[in-house]
Parts: sequence; structure tokens; C-alpha cells
Amino acid sequence: KASNGEFLNPPTKPAPPFMRVFAISDIHVDFKKNADFLKRIVSHGQLHGEYIEDALIVAGDVSHEIKHISWALGEFASVFKYVFYCVG
Repeated sequence: KASNGEFLNPPTKPAPPFMRVFAISDIHVDFKKNADFLKRIVSHGQLHGEYIEDALIVAGDVSHEIKHISWALGEFASVFKYVFYCVG
């Protein structure tokens, strides 16, 4: 810093993106209320691009049906950079 409090060499580039790690468990998307909650998370990510550099850990029970598990993980993968699934 200069004596007047100004930076001598102000940064010319924005700081590199950082990664946050989120975790969610036992989402049971077989239930409409839970599937709707997942859709709201994904919609928020699509509208705002908020999770584009982030990771999500999905733990526990997602569904008893493989088609619902595949759907849920695919939805999360559409907005998170990384999605990790730990079977419950």
C-alpha cells in the first residue's frame, strides 16, 4: 500500500473461482415433496449459475428405484461441477 492507503498495483484479474462442498442425505425423491425440493435446488442453480464450481455429496437413500436415482443424480449433475453419491 502507498502512504495514502491506495494499492500500488491493483489486481487486474478477478480472483480465481473457489469451490464449495455441499452435502445432502436421504432425499427420498419417491415422495413428491422431496422431488419438488430437488427441482427447486436445480432451478436455482440454473437461474443463477451459483453451483457451477461446486461439489455435491449425495449420501444415503435417494430412491428404491434406479430410474429415480438416475434422474436425481442427473439433475444435480446439471448444475454442480461434481456430484458424488454414497449409497445409503
